[in-house]
This record gives sequence, structure tokens and C-alpha cells, in this order.
Amino acid sequence: MTVKKANPKGQGRFTEYIPKLHCAMAEGYARDGRTHAEIAERFHISEVTLYRWKKEYPDFCKALSETADSTNIKVESALVKRAFGYYWEKVETEYNGNGDLVKTKKTKVHVPPDPVCMLFWLKGQFRAKHGDVPVDFEKGKAEINQVFAMMRSAGVASSSS
Repeated sequence: MTVKKANPKGQGRFTEYIPKLHCAMAEGYARDGRTHAEIAERFHISEVTLYRWKKEYPDFCKALSETADSTNIKVESALVKRAFGYYWEKVETEYNGNGDLVKTKKTKVHVPPDPVCMLFWLKGQFRAKHGDVPVDFEKGKAEINQVFAMMRSAGVASSSS
């Protein structure tokens, strides 16, 4: 279902709305944390047109409301669950030759805490304390050269030629 074509006066941007295409793309952009301005730019439409589409097409509005926050919450919950470990119930069923249920066995399975997930959590929550330390190779190289220069001037190290 193609809804709107170019401006009837032939002015402005092309504003054809294609429901399946634009809804899917809008949902992905919103999940990635894009702003409305960025989404409009990616669709090659104005922000005014984007807001008009939100008003006129409920599916489009719903797709945009799927924000990065909801995705982040799901990922964060899964990460925390895996970091602390959890139990789940495994159900095994046995059937006889006629296809009749013979036995059902339920087992509680433990998934142990995952140190990698703990590290990701700590790095995300306490970046200053647990985050990766950036390495300045140029500064390190300069410090090493300075130490060697001092050693050479003191006669401890010889320069290699």
C-alpha cells in the first residue's frame, strides 16, 4: 500500500510513504538510539514530514516508539541474570511406540555465574574504576627514549648504530 506520492505541486522533497519499508526501518533506527532528526535525514524527508507520518500512520508511530531504552533494558536484564547465574527447569518426555506419553522428568539445571558478564557489567556501571585504561603509546615511547638518553649520558648504555 503506497500512501503518499510527491508533493502535488511538484515542490519539496519526495515524500512517498511505504508502510512495510518505513515501519521496519524506523523501528531499527529507533532501537539504535537515533533521534527524529537523524531518522528523517536517513529517509531523505524533513522532520515536518516525519511528524506528519507519525500523526497519520499509527503503525509508523508505534515503530518509532520502540526506543533504544527498551532494548537496553532487555540486554541489561539478560546480562545481570547471566552474571549472577540462574536456574531453569528442563523437561524431558518419553513416549511409547504408540505415541502415548509414558514419563515426564523435570530437572532443575543450574547455569553458573559468568565472570565475563560480571566484567562487562562492572565496566559499564563503574567505568572510572573498572574500565579499560587507554594506552598512550607515543607518551610511553618518549619516556623510554628519555630513560635511554639519561643512561647513555651516564655511560651506562651505549647507543646502537
